[in-house]
Amino acid sequence: MSDDQEDIERIKQEKPKIATVLLHQLSSEMLTMKKEIEELQAEVKLNQLRHDDEMGDANANIISLKTQINALHEWNKLKTTRNKQIEMRMQQLEEKE
Repeated sequence: MSDDQEDIERIKQEKPKIATVLLHQLSSEMLTMKKEIEELQAEVKLNQLRHDDEMGDANANIISLKTQINALHEWNKLKTTRNKQIEMRMQQLEEKE
């Protein structure tokens, strides 16, 4: 048998070994990628929970501010009404003099 033929026979015999090694490497890489994807999914979920919590706090603050603003508007209305009542009463008193 020539050297070339021997090499060909050796390669034919080693192909299953090479395929097994490559398959093992591919499987290992896929498992690593799967783990990385799961870690990223967990990180995304955690970030979403943090975001939801922060948005909940922000929404509560907005509601509180709106309530305070509405209370100030009502207070200003009452103050304006009371000032008008005082002015009218003063005019009435001045007219009686």
